[in-house]
Amino acid sequence: MKRFIINNLKNIPGWRTNRKIVVFESDDWGGVRMSSKETFLNLLNSGIRVDLCAYNRLDKLESNEDYEALYDVLNRYIDYKGSHPKLTLNFNLVNPDFDRIKKDNFGSYHYVPFTQSLNEYYPKSNTFQYLTDGITQGLVYPQYHHREHVNPVLWLELLQKKVKPINTAFEHRVYGLSYITSSEIDVPYLASLLYRNEEEANIISEAIMDGARLFKAIFGWKPESFIAPLNTWPDEMESVIYETGVRFLQGGNVHKWFDFKKGRFTRKYHFLGRVNDEGITYMHRNCQFEPSVFGKSFDMGRVITEIESAFFWSKPAVICTHRLNYIGGLDETNRKQNLDYLNVLLKVIMKRWPDVEFMHSAQLGSLMNKCEHERLDHQIP
Repeated sequence: MKRFIINNLKNIPGWRTNRKIVVFESDDWGGVRMSSKETFLNLLNSGIRVDLCAYNRLDKLESNEDYEALYDVLNRYIDYKGSHPKLTLNFNLVNPDFDRIKKDNFGSYHYVPFTQSLNEYYPKSNTFQYLTDGITQGLVYPQYHHREHVNPVLWLELLQKKVKPINTAFEHRVYGLSYITSSEIDVPYLASLLYRNEEEANIISEAIMDGARLFKAIFGWKPESFIAPLNTWPDEMESVIYETGVRFLQGGNVHKWFDFKKGRFTRKYHFLGRVNDEGITYMHRNCQFEPSVFGKSFDMGRVITEIESAFFWSKPAVICTHRLNYIGGLDETNRKQNLDYLNVLLKVIMKRWPDVEFMHSAQLGSLMNKCEHERLDHQIP
C-alpha cells in the first residue's frame, strides 16, 4: 500500500501528456569503477568490504562486448513511429590520472579523458567506435554526468590524510569506494559538486564548464541535459550548469545536498516540468530498472506498476537504470541476466502499450518545452 501511494503521489504534479513516452536514463558511463576481478579480490582481502556494494562488485568501464550485447536487445524492438528503445547514456568525461596524482604526492588533481581510459583498458578494441555506432543507429544518446564522478578536493584531502581504504584503493587505481565499504569513509567524496567555501565552489564551477567543453570536443555537440553525481548539488551551481548550454536537469523528484556541519544530507523536492530561475527545466525519474542494485529482491512487477502509474497520471515513464546493469567485465552473468530482464520489460511494454514512443532525455525535454500549455504548476507539499 505504501508503494502504491508513493507511485501515485510522485506522479500527480507537473507536466502532462497523453502520449505514452518511455525514456531510459543510465548514469556512470565513461568512468572506471573497479578495474578488474583481481583488484576486487585484493581490496576485499585487504579488509575493504567491496563485496557489500553492487557498484564495486559489478561495475567496470564499458567494453565493446557490453555495447554489442545491449544493442542486440534494443534492436529487437521498434515503436510505431519507427524508433528503437534507446538509452540516454550519462557520461563522466574523465578519470583520475593516478600516476600524475601520485607523482605530485596528492597535492594536485590530474585527469585523462575517458576515451584514453578506453584505449588503456581495451587496447585491441576500438570501443569508442562501438559507442558511436550505437549513436548513429539511434540506440544510445550521450548526455552529461559532470566531468568526473569524484570530488577532487575531498578525495585528495582523504589521500593526504592517509585514510587507509582510500589510499589502498588508490594503489589499485580505484577511486570509487562507497560509504558501505568502510567505516573510515566519513564524507561523500563521490559527490562531485559538493563544496565548503568559495574557493572550492570556484573549483567545482570550472570543472562543470571544463567537462562541458570536453563533452562537445568528444561528441560534437553541447549536452542538453545534466545529472549530478549522486544526484547531489547545491542550487547555486544551477546558474553555472545553465552556462554550459544545458537546459534540462535529470533526476528524481528530490535532489540532495550535504550539510557538512550536521554531517548529513538534506533534500529538495521537484516536479516534472518545473522551471528554475535560470530557465532550466527539471525532469523526473519515476521508474526504476535496477536489477543489479536490488539483487534478489528485484521485482519486474514493480517496474511495470511504476510505468502504469506514470501513464495513468499522463506522465512519461522515465526509467532510471545505471550502467552496472549492463556490464559483464567482472561478472558476465550480471550482463546476461539483466539483458534478459530488459528484453522481458521491452516485450511487456510493446504488448501492453502498442502506441508507446521511445525517446532519449533531450527529445523529451524538447517536447516539454514545445508544449508549455500542458505544464501544470502544482507544487509538491
